[in-house]
Order: sequence, then structure tokens, then C-alpha cells
Amino acid sequence: MAKKFTPSVLTANHLLDGDTVWWTGASWTRDIGKAEIVSSPEAAAVLELLSGDATFEAEVVGPYLVEIDVASREPVVRREAIRANRVPTFAYIADPEQRQAA
Repeated sequence: MAKKFTPSVLTANHLLDGDTVWWTGASWTRDIGKAEIVSSPEAAAVLELLSGDATFEAEVVGPYLVEIDVASREPVVRREAIRANRVPTFAYIADPEQRQAA
């Protein structure tokens, strides 16, 4: 039995700065709330084909579809929710001396 399709959004990492970006249907954004939601397997297949286009490759790296809850516009998978939130999950200590003491 085939897996039931879940609405999805296209994500990638910006080629120059590495930020998580989302496809709006016309351009890339850092705001998942502006992402285009694909709601059929056929639309998802078209988007996956477009993601291999040279235009995409000039701006982003590694585009792929992420399942999303349409009501909350949040990714279903925790890893993707962390990427969408754009907030570190730990306190990074930049100073090497402080890292040694920790």
C-alpha cells in the first residue's frame, strides 16, 4: 500500500550563507510562513523536478520536500522544526578559554 501524501514545502540551504530557506513559488525566503505548500503528489513531483534546475542550483544547495502541518505551518519532523525556528538548540560559547572551563 502506498504511503498517504502529506502536504509539504520545499526547503534548502542558501548557497552563500548556509541559512535555511523555503520556496515561495517564486523565490526563496527565510520565513517558513511564506512557503508554498504543495498539497498533492503531482505538485510535489513537479516541484522536485524544478529543484534540480540550474536556476535553483545558482542560489541553493540540497533542496528537498518537508512534510508540514497545514494548520500550524510547522514541519511534522522535529529536525525540520528546529531548522524552521532558526534558533540554536544550545548555548554556543565562542571564547576558547570559556569553552575549556565549561
